[in-house]
Parts: sequence; structure tokens; C-alpha cells
Amino acid sequence: MEATATTTQIFVKNPSRDVDVFALTFPIDASVGALKRHLEATYPLHPPVPRQKLIFGGRLLDDNAIIKDLLQTAQAPISGPHSFHLVISRED
Repeated sequence: MEATATTTQIFVKNPSRDVDVFALTFPIDASVGALKRHLEATYPLHPPVPRQKLIFGGRLLDDNAIIKDLLQTAQAPISGPHSFHLVISRED
């Protein structure tokens, strides 16, 4: 799962669930919202987008944020790997 200049390697961490780390390669020009939709389709338990909160660099991420911009702001290498923390809220 080697990343290229147009993708980055992301580790989605959620220690409160059965899967501690979920690894994926994702386009850097995609939005956080697109990443959440991808997680809804591929992450175990398929958490609905409205219940997902993603955190990177200690910041809660806005759905409209672009992954490349987040990485540049954090002065992180584009290729990664990068740890994003996933919080899944409970169903009401």
C-alpha cells in the first residue's frame, strides 16, 4: 500500500472499537467528507457519516477541509503515514 504524489497513507485509529487501526491509501485532493463516506462503506461496522468525527493533529476536522491542506498545515510529508482518530457517536 505505497502512497504516490496524489495519494497518502492514512491510519484511522479508534481504540474503543474492535479494530484499533484501519489502514488505507486515499487521494490528497479529497475532502474530509469524502473520507467519511469512504469509511462508511469500508470501515468495520460501517458507521454512518453523521456519527463520525475525525481528528487530525489534535483538531476536529470540518467535512469541507481538503486532506492536502491539512497535511501542509501540519507540515507533514504528503506520502504519510498519517494518523486520523475516528470517534463514532452513539445512536440516539
